[in-house]
Amino acid sequence: MIEVHVIPALIDNYIYVIRAPKTGQIAAIDPSEASFVMNFLQEKKWEKLNFIYNTHHHFDHVGGNLELKSRYNCEIYCSEFDKPRVPGATHGLNDNQQIKLGDNSIETINVPGHTLGAVCYYAKASGVIFTGDTLFTSGCGRLFEGTASDLWQSLKRLSKLPLETKVYSGHEYGLQNAAFAKRMFPENPEIIARYEAFKEAHRTNIATVSTTIGQELQTNPFLRSQSLEEFISLRRAKDDFRLED
Repeated sequence: MIEVHVIPALIDNYIYVIRAPKTGQIAAIDPSEASFVMNFLQEKKWEKLNFIYNTHHHFDHVGGNLELKSRYNCEIYCSEFDKPRVPGATHGLNDNQQIKLGDNSIETINVPGHTLGAVCYYAKASGVIFTGDTLFTSGCGRLFEGTASDLWQSLKRLSKLPLETKVYSGHEYGLQNAAFAKRMFPENPEIIARYEAFKEAHRTNIATVSTTIGQELQTNPFLRSQSLEEFISLRRAKDDFRLED
C-alpha cells in the first residue's frame, strides 16, 4: 500500500507525494513548483525523492521538474508521447505499462483528450488513481489537443475501474464543477447535495479531493453522459459556464 500526501500549490493545483512505507521510496506527481515538494520533504525529514510522475506536459504540472531533478537526481516518468516535451523526462511510458514504487505496482492508463499525451497512474492494490486534468471531482478537463471522442473514450475507460477507487485530480475545481452539474441537473438530489457540501468545503477551505469512481458515476455529468453527442453538448456548455452565473 502507498501513502498519499496532498499538497496544494499555485492558485488551485494539487501536487501529490506518494511513498512506499516498506522501502521508503517516494514519488512526486505533477510538481508544478519545486519548492512545495522540497519544503514538504524537509518537514517530513525525508531526504530522497526517487521519482516524478507527470500526467501531462502543461507547465502547471511540470514546472518543478528540472529543479527537483537537479536537487535529488530523481527519474522522471511521463507518457512516451510527451517525453520530448516534458522537462527532464527520463522514461516514456506506454499504455498499460507497470512501474514500481518500492514493492507497489503502478499501472499507466493512457487517457488522450485534454492533451494527446495524458496518462493516469493507477495503484490498483492501494485503490487509488491520479488523473491529472482528465477526470476531476464532478468534472473533466477541457479539450486542448484531443477530440471529444478521445476524451469520451478515456472517461469511459476510467469509469470501469472499481467503484471504491479513490480519484486524485490535478486541480481544486470541485465547487465550480458541482455548480455546473447542478445547473444541468437541477432535480437530481445527489448532485444538489454534493453542491451544498462543496459550498461548505469552499467556505472552510477544505479540499474536495479525493473522490471515488462510484461518487463520480453518480454526480459527475460527464460520466453520466449516455452518448458522445450528450457529452459534446455538456462539454461545450461547461466551456461557457462561470461560477458566478
